Amino acid sequence: MKDISNEQQMNRAVTDLERSAAVNSSSGEYWILNRDRLFEEAMHSVYRVTLEHRDLSAEDWADFRATVSTLVAGGGTAWDNFVDTAAEKILHCASDEWYSWVTACEYRSTVQFLLDEFDAFESLAPHLRELLDDAEESFRTYGPLLVPPGPEVPRGIPAEHWWWFIQA
Repeated sequence: MKDISNEQQMNRAVTDLERSAAVNSSSGEYWILNRDRLFEEAMHSVYRVTLEHRDLSAEDWADFRATVSTLVAGGGTAWDNFVDTAAEKILHCASDEWYSWVTACEYRSTVQFLLDEFDAFESLAPHLRELLDDAEESFRTYGPLLVPPGPEVPRGIPAEHWWWFIQA
């Protein structure tokens, strides 16, 4: 991905979340697919900004978190679907290598960032927690077999995101 500034990533995330919410309130054809695609793109931007947020002012970071929290909360079931997609990528990475290890780790970290850093996400609904628990068990079981040699852990990943640090 071409390097873009935190400000551009923040703007992209907010714009995609606003578009996702707008699609959510419409009754257009394929609205769920469009909503979830936009939401997923926004989550990629949120992931990038969260990794680099230490470069932002405290006020900009707080404003971004509040805006994202509000938009995600108004996005219908897009958040649930994103957590489900994250679990799917983890499970398929572990079981049949459909997705790369890094992709699975990025999705799992995005979910954790939203839980840890964004006000609207203090916990997961029980069915989503169960999905992630199952996926994490696959990470633990198959990770040492699948992790690429010396995967580069992105700068800014907290030590609590243990899935990045599984060793082959």
